[in-house]
Amino acid sequence: MLQNKCRKIIFSLLTILAALTVIACNANYLDDSTDQSCRLIKHAQGKTCIPQNPQRLITISDFTLYHSLFLDVEPVGSAFDDWRDKVPTYLKDKKEIIECIEELGQQSQPNLEKILQMKPDLIISWGDVQATYPLLSEISPTVIDSSESSGNSGWRDHFNFVAGVLGKDGFAKQAWIDYYQSIEKLKSVLGDQYKNKRISILTVAHDFENHAVTRNSFIGSIFGDIGLQLSTTQDVDGNYGWIDFSTEEIVNFFDGDILFVTMTGDADRKKFEELKKNPFWKKMRAVKQENFYVVDSLTWQGGNLFAAYAVIEDLYKYLVPNP
Repeated sequence: MLQNKCRKIIFSLLTILAALTVIACNANYLDDSTDQSCRLIKHAQGKTCIPQNPQRLITISDFTLYHSLFLDVEPVGSAFDDWRDKVPTYLKDKKEIIECIEELGQQSQPNLEKILQMKPDLIISWGDVQATYPLLSEISPTVIDSSESSGNSGWRDHFNFVAGVLGKDGFAKQAWIDYYQSIEKLKSVLGDQYKNKRISILTVAHDFENHAVTRNSFIGSIFGDIGLQLSTTQDVDGNYGWIDFSTEEIVNFFDGDILFVTMTGDADRKKFEELKKNPFWKKMRAVKQENFYVVDSLTWQGGNLFAAYAVIEDLYKYLVPNP
């Protein structure tokens, strides 16, 4: 048994070593600002000269992937977070495109051998992937947005970063004009009817308990644009847009006039059914007044403009009488 385990470990180490050797022998670009065929991009790991018109883009994050799709650029491959559905419901119109994109592991552990075989001419990522950056940058020009500016709380910054890398600044500018026009239209329809109302957002997740979104989350930023107020407990800045709460204080924690419950998938729905059987559920103000609504977690945590428009549709549906 011990010998078998040792053989497996040695085999794994040899595989990794072989992959690294191939990568080192196949560095296919020069980070040189004097090269007229490329543009010098400043990013979290320094400066990188990227091709003027990349044809084989790889994204090491589904957030980055969805930004690139909104900018009308289809990557040939992408890493996907393992806790997310590969194609969220709000992206049903892009389902065929996404399913044709090669899956390259998780953001924290992209499949380097697969990436090498795909021969990308540009790699874009965000977040804490510094450990793999040296290897990725040997395969292809690689740019990384910083983790602080590109999570849910900084989704705008990451979109603008991706747009800049892809040479789509004009596209991005128009995209924001359209977004804020949609926000103003909704604000006009809502008027002052929610001026003195507070909204709680309860995230039901079978594998992610007792965490609540805050105002520096993706959904919190949209609420801020519209002028909707989160409940006092959630109207704070949390770590990466989240704050912890205890089960014992749930009634007082989610005390808004309106309650949105977010969930995704059968496991979450089962968890929600269990939650509703708990005595505290009927004690919540919004539940007693029948002002609670169930929405999709992946949409309300989407971190991209596709998701933002889907959230706006939800708010029309639930907050606007006879939309």
